[in-house]
Amino acid sequence: MNKCLNFNKISRFTIKQATSKPKFTLSPDDLIAIKGQKCKILAEFEAHPDVAEIHWFKNKKEIFSGKRQWIESTPTSTSLTVGEVREDDEGDYKIVIKNEAGSSEHTCKLTMDQLPEINRVERYSSTLVFDKGETVKLRLSFSGQLLLIIYFFHHRVKILKWDWLICVPWI
Repeated sequence: MNKCLNFNKISRFTIKQATSKPKFTLSPDDLIAIKGQKCKILAEFEAHPDVAEIHWFKNKKEIFSGKRQWIESTPTSTSLTVGEVREDDEGDYKIVIKNEAGSSEHTCKLTMDQLPEINRVERYSSTLVFDKGETVKLRLSFSGQLLLIIYFFHHRVKILKWDWLICVPWI
């Protein structure tokens, strides 16, 4: 005897994939940006379903793309780029990512620094003339915190032979 299966009834079922709140796979560390240069803060994440919302905050105030800074996002990453870093760009930056399963956030600190430079001193702006063997004392102020190397020139030729020591206190 053959058994027949009844295919007249159609069963409906759905397969539901597990949902998970977003999780950062690459989160930005605190960073030091150089004044006047470009700076990019990058974060990568994963979630199911995909992230629906991405928000950037600076010092607890939401920020958006503009002329000096812009936000770029993909389904698995987001970045904030500052075209030319200024003093007012310093602060705490927070990224909030959300989907229907929940949200995650990460905060990093941006600190601005600048390349070392000699601050122009008006009293040295004109040409100074010294006699051979005369002691010369210059008081200069510097800004920035990177490696500082000082060179002296005579008739546009760098003086290479040092028979004295220059001490520059650096804090």
